[in-house]
Amino acid sequence: MENASKALLIAGGILIALIIISMLILMFSRIANIKKNQEEQTKIEQLSAFNAQFEAYNKKLMYGVDVITLINKVVENNKKYSSNEDYKIVITLNGSEITSSNSLIDNEQEKYLFKCNKMEYNEYGRVCKIEIVSYN
Repeated sequence: MENASKALLIAGGILIALIIISMLILMFSRIANIKKNQEEQTKIEQLSAFNAQFEAYNKKLMYGVDVITLINKVVENNKKYSSNEDYKIVITLNGSEITSSNSLIDNEQEKYLFKCNKMEYNEYGRVCKIEIVSYN
């Protein structure tokens, strides 16, 4: 009888230990999921902030000053992320790739009207190409 009661105590102890271990594993997996979700949310917020600075120019009517500002932002972005092709943005004006706003200033095109014809995104959801055309 004493052996049977000891066996029941041991079995009960093992059962309680298994329950505690299972609860710990469940708790750690939930904590890991929460952390993963927070990291994904942070990435989404960073992507939205990155795109927002360029998407503000995705409109049907822009002045030359707006285009110059956009080009300067793109040039600055490309310098900042020169080692990371995923962040590179190509901007075209009337079919020609633009690398600085100097040509617009020299031609006094800041007085003209433009529109954003197309904005493309790469596989990561970042703006990668902006196509600007003039009305004039």
